[in-house]
Parts: sequence; structure tokens; C-alpha cells
Amino acid sequence: MAIVFKLSEFDPTDFNIALSPLAEMMALLHVMAEPDHHLEARSSLVAISGSIDDEYLREFNFLSPLWARFRCRLFFPLTARSQTLEKELEAVESLSNHAFIWLCAEGVQGMRGPVPSVDKLLQDSPERQQFLEYCLSRSTARHDLAIELLTDPDSIRQRLLQFLDNTNQRFFQREWKLVRDEIRSAVDFHRHQATAHSIGEALSKLHYSAEYNTDLNEVRFDKLQQYSASLKDRTVIAVPSVRIGPHLTVKWEPGLPIIVHFPLRPVSAEPLGIEGMRRRLAALNSESRLELFRHLVGEPITTSELASRLSQSPAQISRELRTLRDSGFLVSERRGKLVFHRIDIDKIVHLGSDLLSIILR
Repeated sequence: MAIVFKLSEFDPTDFNIALSPLAEMMALLHVMAEPDHHLEARSSLVAISGSIDDEYLREFNFLSPLWARFRCRLFFPLTARSQTLEKELEAVESLSNHAFIWLCAEGVQGMRGPVPSVDKLLQDSPERQQFLEYCLSRSTARHDLAIELLTDPDSIRQRLLQFLDNTNQRFFQREWKLVRDEIRSAVDFHRHQATAHSIGEALSKLHYSAEYNTDLNEVRFDKLQQYSASLKDRTVIAVPSVRIGPHLTVKWEPGLPIIVHFPLRPVSAEPLGIEGMRRRLAALNSESRLELFRHLVGEPITTSELASRLSQSPAQISRELRTLRDSGFLVSERRGKLVFHRIDIDKIVHLGSDLLSIILR
């Protein structure tokens, strides 16, 4: 599955890189809601925990569907210009009631498809009932928030804005200072990429899962979503993030700029694609190779020594070593006339986080 951007007739001046403190706040709230998916952020969560009390936690849980895996479009830039958090919150406050309900309802519903029209949602209609039933099937939290949104959207908007301001005062302004300069540097770097390279190359440099097909003039992002669209007459805003972890988020609501929210820090030094992960898991699916692992992790060893220890022929050992090398686990070093083999420990350490990154992006 993939998200495909067709670049024919796309105006490169409509591609923008923006700094968004609100999107970074949303990323941090998402990490707080799903800590098991973000092992890299544990130290930050420990530091934040001292700023949270029961009252804050109740409001966090009530609003949490908005920053769950789908991540509500309200938290991403509405314009291509980098803005302060204050300006971004003012933009949310200035949205029409219709636009706020539409974007909020989509976030509450999550991954399913287009939500019913706002007019249908605000009436006693079958579409409203189906929307509420689907939210309830996902969780009572989504259903409770959906009911409040459709009953009193003004109250929900004020609660959300107050909660975000409270989050900023409690801990986000401190967290933002820690990552702001790194994100600004990324904005400058990718703006340079956009001027120094073709638009397809610039888009493909946003994430290691992206692939630019020059023959088809399209960019494919490896995602657990299926979407293909022409970028003609559309604005694209790329938003770099530190706290997003392994996630890549793409938002393409009609009438709004397309958003590509991408991580600055890969999970490992050499992030894997799906095929690379399959090779690694297949390499481990063998008793004989696992036995090799136990020897190769302990010390660098030659092929002949391994053959002697395991009572196999050098040819058999060489075949198994080739599989481990092709999967990226094996490192071989020549020392004089001998070649010593060892396992790259980092590849083992990062195997779980790399797998999680592939599944969640």
C-alpha cells in the first residue's frame, strides 16, 4: 500500500517547508497517549510526568482521540508560512463553525474514510447515527467526544484551546526550546533541497520510505493507506518533527494544503523497508543460523573455525553466512590472510524498533 503524489503540472513554488509548534505539540501528546509505540521518548515522558495532575489527565483522556494514530488535521498548518504557537491557536479559534466541526469529526472518527457532511451530522439523520455508532464501536472515548462535539461544538473548541494553552504552560514551552533549533535547521535544509533539486527528488528526501519514479513522475510513500492524487493546483506543506518518532503522516483534506509530517530522527542509522525487514526475519527463521548467531555474537570467527565448531563443511557455513550478510546482520573483516565474521549488534538491538517503525508509519 502507498500514498502516491502525481507531479505532472505541479508548480514547485507550491511546495513549502514550515515550522509548526502546534504540530510538534500534537506529536508530543500522541507520544503521551501511546507510550508503548515510542520507546525513544521515555526519558521525555518521565520529565513531563511531574507537570501532570488528575484534572489535566481527565481532560487529556477526554480529548485524546484527536491526537491518536489518525491525528486530527486541526493541529497542522492551515497556511504555508511558519508561525508561532499563539498564531496557530488563533487560526484554530478563527475557523468557521462548519470547518471546525468537519475537521474535528474526522479526527474523532479516525481511519475509516470521509465523514458525513456537517449538515448531516448536525441533523437527526441516519448519517449522524452511523457516525456515532462507528465512533462507539472504536471506543467509548471517541463516542463521548463525538456526542459533545455535535451537541455543543463551541464548548469543545474552547475546551480544546484551553487545554492546549494549559499544555504549553505546563511543559510544552520547555520541550519546544529543546527541539526548536533542530527543527529550524531541518526547515532550512529541506528548503535548500527544494531549490537545488527537482520537486520529485525534494519530496523523496523527506522520508526514507519515499521513492521517486522519474519515468512516471510520481513520488510514493510507503504507508498503510491507499491514496493517489495529482498535485496540480494543490499546495504541499512539509512539516519536520522531532517528537513524531517513527511516524510519517500525510493529510490531504480537500480545500486545504496537503501535509507531509515527517520525522527528523530515524529509528536506526539505516532504516529498513518492508523487504529488508522480511529478509532479516527470514534469516532468523533457521535453527542452524541461530546457532551461528550464538558464536558470531561472542567473538569474530573465521569460516573454517565455525565449520569445525559446528561439525559442518566450510561450504555449508559459507551459504549460511551469505544469508546473514544479505540480511544485513553479518560484518566481515579481513585480517591478513584470514577473514573474520561477526554479527552487527546494533542490527539486533534495533530489530524491534525498526519493525515497529515499518508497521506504524
